[in-house]
Amino acid sequence: MIHDAIVVGAGPAGSFCAYRLARAGASVLLLEKAAMPRPKVCGGALSRKVFRLVDFDLSPIVHNGVRRATLTYGNELSVDVDLQEAGACTTVREEFDAWLAERARSAGASVLEGTRFIGAEETADGVSVETSAGIFRCRHLVGADGVGSQVRKRMMGGGSVRQVPSVELLLRVSPSVLDRYRDRALFDLGGMSRGYGWIFPKRDHLNVGIYSPLGARQLPAQLDAFLGLHGDLRGAQPLARLGYAIPLFDRSRPLALGRTILVGDAAGCVEGVYGEGIYYAMRSGDLAARALLEAANGGSDAAARYRAAMEQTLAPELTISNWIGRAYFAFPRFSFRHLAMNPRGQRKFAGIITGDVSYRDCLRSMIRSAPRWLFTAAKA
Repeated sequence: MIHDAIVVGAGPAGSFCAYRLARAGASVLLLEKAAMPRPKVCGGALSRKVFRLVDFDLSPIVHNGVRRATLTYGNELSVDVDLQEAGACTTVREEFDAWLAERARSAGASVLEGTRFIGAEETADGVSVETSAGIFRCRHLVGADGVGSQVRKRMMGGGSVRQVPSVELLLRVSPSVLDRYRDRALFDLGGMSRGYGWIFPKRDHLNVGIYSPLGARQLPAQLDAFLGLHGDLRGAQPLARLGYAIPLFDRSRPLALGRTILVGDAAGCVEGVYGEGIYYAMRSGDLAARALLEAANGGSDAAARYRAAMEQTLAPELTISNWIGRAYFAFPRFSFRHLAMNPRGQRKFAGIITGDVSYRDCLRSMIRSAPRWLFTAAKA
């Protein structure tokens, strides 16, 4: 049997791509090297964009609705931003990924868990994929196997995506502290050197972490320092301390070549300010599925269709987010005072979180208001 597509990796990008393809009647094989559900390091924040993207119910895997965001700088200057009803929510990736993989299976995709991708060879009419469970044939191969993608290394000549480290801590806190964060997320934009720290509420614990788009050293020590800034976290019981790499989008890296397409972290689909990746992963999976389906119907090049779709949608947004992230965290205190403490900046922040504002909108706004920033800074 030859599948229309083999998708490697059952994270948000791979499972959603497989779901879209299977729903349209394509023959899909979804490979996952671990048994689901499997642990996955991630802050687990879902913006309203994710809910607009899917056509199935996500409520079973929602832990908390986030209606407020607290913006602070080193837990000193602070402002609360209203995200409105269901502006965002939190989940646990272990549950979320298993839920998406099951949606793909229910739509008709074949799902092989505990199956490792070994290599692949492209031929004139398809791709021969070698796995730990044997060799499978497909017309197109989708690499959704994360920041260290083996599909990318095997099929696109090696090379890794740009990435920066991050570290997070799962904390068991008292009921009163958990209730304090029940419907809000905290973003400390001075919570680490040239980066930020977060506190996200889950059903029975808090997810606390730090990240910098500029890269950073001594992250465990910086995370301990961040915890020290927020007194209500002192004495909390650590459940796990986890480090991971967050990719940064790079237009110079190939997104598709021949019969192979990269999505999600394998393609660097993470925005560069807060390190949000779930929506962008799923959106890239959706674009890949559309390109494959359109190519099957019209007989044209799926890789070219996918590259064009990315250039029209996600690539500009991710590139601009990288620019803004690097500019913001190069001068964090100045940026916080003139953006986070500004009502217009707060509205933009809320819009980014909910998905009602794009980074292109933010860039245009920053350019228009730049003279006012410079004038204010000169007087200070």
